[in-house]
Amino acid sequence: MGKSLIVFYSFHGNVRAVARRIGELIGAELVELEIPRAGGLKGFAMYFVLGFMASTRRKPKILGGDFDISGYDTLIIGSPVWAGTFSPALRTFFQGRSVSASKVGAFFCHKGGKGKSSENLDKYLGLNGRLVSVNGIEPEFHGKVEELAEELIEAMNLEKIKG
Repeated sequence: MGKSLIVFYSFHGNVRAVARRIGELIGAELVELEIPRAGGLKGFAMYFVLGFMASTRRKPKILGGDFDISGYDTLIIGSPVWAGTFSPALRTFFQGRSVSASKVGAFFCHKGGKGKSSENLDKYLGLNGRLVSVNGIEPEFHGKVEELAEELIEAMNLEKIKG
């Protein structure tokens, strides 16, 4: 079994919960990205600022972005869906990086629509349709963390660690 990495951004905790569960199940390392500027946003300001960054393809400054992704056989990406696409933190993280993992998957957490998040991420990473993805509506809030984690593991045909 090769090395696995999960790179994710979480605002409300849904993505973080799923990333941690997948990490436990397959023995993956986790890299959590942060957008320092987004930390105190709430309500309308949160949706406006984060949605604007996503829809205009901004690349905000992030914390956690100094991680070498080469040498991993499996790469999993976790993101909330904002304005129908993936988080701007991921756009910043993957800018100028080549994805060489043989298996690449993603999971998206949202409030009711994944939009074109999967297609947009696949295109941004230059994967030519090989991104495997799943999505869930607020999995932590609805008690579906395990279900979403299992769904991605099965879709990517990954082995769970014994335990």
